[in-house]
Amino acid sequence: MQISIFGAGAIGSFLAGVMAKAGYDPALIARGATLSALRERGLTVEIGDDAFTVPLRATDDPAVLGPQDVVILATKAHQIAGALDTLAPLIGPETAVVPAINGIPWWYCKGLPGPLNGLNLKSCDPTGRIDAALPASQVIGAVVYLATSIPEPGRVVSVGPLKMILGAPTPATASRVQAIADALAASGLTAPVSDDIRADVWTKLWGNVHANPLSVATQATMIEMLSDPGVTGVSRMIMQEAAQVAGKLGVTFPVTVDQRLEEASKLGSFRTSMLQDFDAGKPIELDAILGVVSELGGKLGIETPTIDALYAVVRLRAQIDGCYLAPG
Repeated sequence: MQISIFGAGAIGSFLAGVMAKAGYDPALIARGATLSALRERGLTVEIGDDAFTVPLRATDDPAVLGPQDVVILATKAHQIAGALDTLAPLIGPETAVVPAINGIPWWYCKGLPGPLNGLNLKSCDPTGRIDAALPASQVIGAVVYLATSIPEPGRVVSVGPLKMILGAPTPATASRVQAIADALAASGLTAPVSDDIRADVWTKLWGNVHANPLSVATQATMIEMLSDPGVTGVSRMIMQEAAQVAGKLGVTFPVTVDQRLEEASKLGSFRTSMLQDFDAGKPIELDAILGVVSELGGKLGIETPTIDALYAVVRLRAQIDGCYLAPG
């Protein structure tokens, strides 16, 4: 199985490292200082007290690899459209694309039962460019639960769960899911196969939809936000609105709002991934995590006033700081 991982950030590097150790020989698409470090020293992966270094096939030119059996897309959601031309040489008619991204993905409405079936979400893929290049018929959905960071080029650290849920959003790729899940499991991850990957997308999003944008607005850690009654009240309203939208799409959550907030408070002084990107001056995943819920609510006739207000505030803040990239 020819596997390429597109994007050498913390998630992509970690997956490449553990899969290489397991003998799968993935190719990692990287550039700059990261590419130089990988070529010179390989990749060092630290998982708790365990550490290992593996050589990797790393390149900044996907054309030298050609069409792959599997491409794990490990970019941010808002980076996909701009990466399509670079990504194209890896994608053949039989390539399975596994987007390891946060938020509601571009493929969400493709094959979705009900009136939104086939919709190009403006928050994800307003012109349909991504769907044209990476059609849902080639996608295997993924929900990633990894806590990884790159303290320096060529070194990736994992401090949290090692889980990646896979599922086919359309019947076209259902037969291919298990083989990829088996490869991830052999690489040390928990990799269950879901029969409703859209519900799993929502379950993760439900935690991100309030915490990530609120952390940018407040510049606060999880415990700081959830120790403030006023901010916690805003979180609660956002989650209730998101649950209404999800419910209209047939998704229910296994815990209550307060139970999910209690779980989040255990993260302590954690700075969300969106706040980390904002701190680093990088574009934030605002539309795929927050804007898309507002858009879906509008399509379904559900008002989301708290989500709409927070979206407007954080988008302007990000624009002023050069940290907002509009979907396209």
